[in-house]
Amino acid sequence: MFSTKNFVLEGSDVPSTWIFQYYLNLSEPLTGQDVKIKSIFNPSERTPSFCIYVDKTIMQYKFKDFSTGKSGNKIDLVKSLFEIEYAEAMQRIVADYNKYVKSPEYKTQDIVPEPKWKLDFVKTKGSEFKSLRIGNSMCFGYFDKDGQPFKFYQPKSKTHKFFKVKNYLQGLDQLKYNQPYLVICSSLKDAMCLKGMGYNLEVIAPDSENTMIKPHIIQYLKKKYKKVITLFDNDKAGKEAIERYINIYSIYGTYPTLSKDIADAMKEHGFQKVHAMLKPLLKEALNK
Repeated sequence: MFSTKNFVLEGSDVPSTWIFQYYLNLSEPLTGQDVKIKSIFNPSERTPSFCIYVDKTIMQYKFKDFSTGKSGNKIDLVKSLFEIEYAEAMQRIVADYNKYVKSPEYKTQDIVPEPKWKLDFVKTKGSEFKSLRIGNSMCFGYFDKDGQPFKFYQPKSKTHKFFKVKNYLQGLDQLKYNQPYLVICSSLKDAMCLKGMGYNLEVIAPDSENTMIKPHIIQYLKKKYKKVITLFDNDKAGKEAIERYINIYSIYGTYPTLSKDIADAMKEHGFQKVHAMLKPLLKEALNK
């Protein structure tokens, strides 16, 4: 005997956890963690770029395939996987899930998103007071589009000004893909400064020049823009980073000649001089 109370009539009622586990044949149950696998739409992919994650606004799993640009929710996954329309995808999901409900393997599963960062240590006072101590009373947080912190900045700290919580490519969430060019900058302040100059380009910035952007992200960005270049600092680290991007990704770059970086150049020399310096440098890099 089995109960029919767990049967569903609509695909939207089927848990997103089950849909992703079943149709992608995942080796681990989805309980709230992020998962990355090789693209199911690109058999030749070597580096996993198919990301499965929880959309915390609706507490449902979604996917983003950087290899092909495909993305969406649980219904979109089945549509793309079997190349079928919405109605057929819904029917398939309902039929497959109701078969699963009748099987001995059936069980319910809740989503509990994993914390994106953990306490360094807990300071207690008596038995009631607990607090997180970052290390300085003046602390600023950097947050992603979901409101999760990826970096803390302590300007008055003499030892650790920056506290990194997780890897995050600054500016990636804000890209609109409505400009022909993308510039990878050395820092967030340089990216914001360059964007404010009014050129027909978009900007991103890794944590530092020494942080290489992952291959699957570079591959995706190259498909979205006519040209991708770098703009790093006028120092040893910046010039070495430019060479690495050339050698690894065939992405050419340049550096400011007036100052160490664009933000300093703007502060020290003003917009007109920086524009006169930067325009030909960007043009040269874009034409390589």
